[in-house]
Amino acid sequence: MGRRLHKNAQEVLARNLRAVLEKRKLSVRRVTPSGTSNRTVQNMVNGEGNPGLDGLIALADHLQIPLWQLFCPGIDAGRFGEADVHHLVEAFCSLSEIGRARFLQNLEDAVVTEQVKREAAEKNSA
Repeated sequence: MGRRLHKNAQEVLARNLRAVLEKRKLSVRRVTPSGTSNRTVQNMVNGEGNPGLDGLIALADHLQIPLWQLFCPGIDAGRFGEADVHHLVEAFCSLSEIGRARFLQNLEDAVVTEQVKREAAEKNSA
């Protein structure tokens, strides 16, 4: 089970890193921090290898994004500004336990509603 969780982290890192690179129109070569090889960063983008914490921190610093954002599942780092995501997480963390539960339930309801709308739109366009 631990390996599966680790692999998922690699996939999330790869997806989020690709999104940041695409948003900023950067290549692996241009974002490789000193002390880190191009191959190491390429492996991260491909969801391969086992990057060390020092390399991840250096890459996040080089990209000027918080380290946690590289591993946050469900956040498309290419669609949101870093400040927006950071503000959202801070606001969520400041809620009470009941507030977080309500927020998450409302969010789940909104996601389901959006999925139903998309499916209906796809059926109508087909």
